[in-house]
Amino acid sequence: MRHAVGRARGTHPLDRVQRAQTGLAVLAITALLSALAVAGLIGLAQLRSGDFGAQTTPPTVQTVQPAVR
Repeated sequence: MRHAVGRARGTHPLDRVQRAQTGLAVLAITALLSALAVAGLIGLAQLRSGDFGAQTTPPTVQTVQPAVR
């Protein structure tokens, strides 16, 4: 004797797909905000490090001639 098959229980597959798409969108926005925060911190560190246009001279080593006897 066969039983009539009813509707499967659980959420509809379309609902699950929509929830997954929403989760992926939230994840993408969170990643973008994190990247902007890191870029902002790097920019702040660059600004605090000193002047950008200042010309610096490389350090030179001065040699001392030995005294001749």
